[in-house]
Amino acid sequence: MGQIIAVVPASGGVGATSLGAAIAVRSAAAARSAVAVDLDPWSGGLDVTFGIEREPGWRWDGLSEASGVVDGERLAARLPSVLDVPVLAMPTAGGGSAELQLDPGPWVERVPGVIAGLAEAHAVTVLDACRDERVLGVVAAHADAVVVVAGTRAGELAAAATLVPVLQTLGADPWIVLRGRGAGEFEDVVIDELDVDVVGVLGEDSKLAGDVAEGIPPGHRGRGPLVTLADRVLLRLVALGGELGRSA
Repeated sequence: MGQIIAVVPASGGVGATSLGAAIAVRSAAAARSAVAVDLDPWSGGLDVTFGIEREPGWRWDGLSEASGVVDGERLAARLPSVLDVPVLAMPTAGGGSAELQLDPGPWVERVPGVIAGLAEAHAVTVLDACRDERVLGVVAAHADAVVVVAGTRAGELAAAATLVPVLQTLGADPWIVLRGRGAGEFEDVVIDELDVDVVGVLGEDSKLAGDVAEGIPPGHRGRGPLVTLADRVLLRLVALGGELGRSA
């Protein structure tokens, strides 16, 4: 069984999806097999972040009849892939996304079996999660690590202060990544107020938006502040696996 890491935005627009994608890309670049999974039926765009939204392959709607733990290796072979990272994304427009948004309950029930199957076949499974409490419950129950990405504006920090206790109540021990202008200045405050570990900070990354617009997955360039942060989180995950006696 490989390791599972979930990345959750405390609020919108903080770049959690980009960080999750970069972690998966950097894992694959380090010869640790990785798969990325979109767990946001309402605004998920993991395939867009990876630049494969037009690539053929299965999406979540292809798993509507899945039951129990799936064969992760066979599933990964059917997914669109880039840089050796298979991506399980939300349905494309007209592919069942509206039905999933209106009634996500049956999908949520399938998620644990899909995650477990993919984790059996990959060293690192990255979950790009949303803040819906049903999804957070699955994340808290199955992820080895949960990373909350929080912005540095007052409202964004307040959102993190609301989300962290929810995750803790569900049994998770979240790590925090601070992202935004002056992120390093807020590190001690967040540690003291939320009693959580800040694993990294990330200032403005002017190249990231341009890369995504050009279809270049985060982490592919192999340098820059986002890559440095993704590597730090990944190394911490690897160390956590050693502490838990997990193999990948």
